[in-house]
Amino acid sequence: KKLSRNGSTTTSDSNFDDGVMHLALVGGYSPNAFGLHDMHGNAAEWTISDYKAYPYNAGDGRNNSNANVKKSVRGGSWHDRLYRSTSSFRVGYPAWQRPYNTGFRVVIEE
Repeated sequence: KKLSRNGSTTTSDSNFDDGVMHLALVGGYSPNAFGLHDMHGNAAEWTISDYKAYPYNAGDGRNNSNANVKKSVRGGSWHDRLYRSTSSFRVGYPAWQRPYNTGFRVVIEE
């Protein structure tokens, strides 16, 4: 943490500044090796999966769209610490909650 000009603390690192104060425009950064844009640190992503303990078991009902349980949110956002900026990090939110730093990715399967 460091002290900003107005006396508040911030978790930013002056060595890394993309010039964006909040969410970046979609496609604003180069794609990763898989051709996907904005995968790290822009917005955490809602998933369809219920937030259940590991190990992963596809047969345990976690992908049945039960609206009455916590949903998995993966990855970090512009607001989170660096360790959250990975697809393996997840947290559970109630389906009704609308975190300001969380979005979703549209996937179209062929």
